[in-house]
Amino acid sequence: MRLGRALLLLAVAHLASATALAQATQDIGGTWSFTVATAGEGARIGLVFAKDDGELSFFYGQCAQRGKSKIARVTIEADPKFFAPAVSNGHYIGLRFVDDRTPRRFFAEHITLNESGPHTWSLQFDLEQDFFDQTLQPRSVVLAIGLRGQDFDFQETYRFRLPDANRRAAIGAFINACFKAAS
Repeated sequence: MRLGRALLLLAVAHLASATALAQATQDIGGTWSFTVATAGEGARIGLVFAKDDGELSFFYGQCAQRGKSKIARVTIEADPKFFAPAVSNGHYIGLRFVDDRTPRRFFAEHITLNESGPHTWSLQFDLEQDFFDQTLQPRSVVLAIGLRGQDFDFQETYRFRLPDANRRAAIGAFINACFKAAS
């Protein structure tokens, strides 16, 4: 009986610590923008915060190749406090949809220096078409960044809602230009 109670208390404490890491959902402002960049660069997708603003911010990416596969290299300008523990503790940094779109998690490939963003360090993810296909659904896109340790448990540290303004049109155009265009 005592062992069962101890296990229950341990499970509740673990859940409470994971919940304490999670933050309230942050609404990201702006509108989606799609562009085909200059020669030598691929299609670009991202958020702009002001009309006629050419500077992509917070969530943005560009078409790239990884071997024979087409990917989008996406930067997320999240505050490093949400992923810094991963570096010192040997954890993976993951990204997932908060709703039931897909159980798949996407893992950060790089932490990059970003002198033009609000934070010095940003996360980079190499995302395939299936990620963008999920963002075309009519529901709002809410994503979570979290840490995955040796136990494979995902501990959410930051949750954000991407804007709906021009989302489906921009992402649809990006999918066509990046993943469906002839190489």
